[in-house]
Amino acid sequence: VQQLCGIALSLDNFTAADIQRLVVAVAARLRDSSSTVVYNATNCLAAWTKGIHLDPDHWFNVVVPSSIAHLGDNKGAVREASLQLLSAIGRTAPRALCNVLVSLAEAGFAHQEWRVRLQSVLAVQSLVLRGDVPGMEWRGGGGGGAPTAPADT
Repeated sequence: VQQLCGIALSLDNFTAADIQRLVVAVAARLRDSSSTVVYNATNCLAAWTKGIHLDPDHWFNVVVPSSIAHLGDNKGAVREASLQLLSAIGRTAPRALCNVLVSLAEAGFAHQEWRVRLQSVLAVQSLVLRGDVPGMEWRGGGGGGAPTAPADT
């Protein structure tokens, strides 16, 4: 997986079909039983989201379901890497972020494992608080506040 991740530096030499096959190959490693392999694959895919312009549906069909499931991993590093991957995918396009949030709500909130449910709620909170949701501002101040959309003018 680390060798494939290094290929990201020279993706200009690949066709769209080659890149799609690479993403599928690395995404298959998300189902591995080794936390180290899953962690490396997740970080690799997160790095590739910046340089690969795939159809957002491809990311959702191949990567997002596994990433949501890994929010419940026993290893904190894998959970954080999964959150980073979901956030990176969400940054690829406004529609992608909306789809990530909807996927977290639909698949994550209803997941049979309590840790996935908890981490899905925290992931939505994190995506909103990090400013990844366009048009949402955090009203800070002394007493906290809540995320809010800008006032209509």
